[in-house]
Amino acid sequence: MVRSHVLFSDDGEKLWASAAQLHRARRSQCKNWWNDDWRDRLLATMTWFGDGELTFALPLGSSVQGSVSIRPLEFVSPVALNEHARDEPEPEKEVEDEDEQEDEEPEGEA
Repeated sequence: MVRSHVLFSDDGEKLWASAAQLHRARRSQCKNWWNDDWRDRLLATMTWFGDGELTFALPLGSSVQGSVSIRPLEFVSPVALNEHARDEPEPEKEVEDEDEQEDEEPEGEA
């Protein structure tokens, strides 16, 4: 799984030290990035890592390397989002009045 995180630097190498400054910059710079923006940036980064290849090596230890694909795993899900469901009115649920429930005595008790 690949996750993205936006960081800032003045020289392209040394990251800003202030967490508050990084937070403000992220909120300012990324506020108009929606899912398609994040996806495209992540795919571009993975392509850059691949350097013209479909995979790139990822060191996992002193003598072990993994191979990472630059493309995400694609699949067809058996479950889908019904975007029109939110347009349909919610069915009304019958709610008993709490006062009526308290007045009723359980059967067999008097």
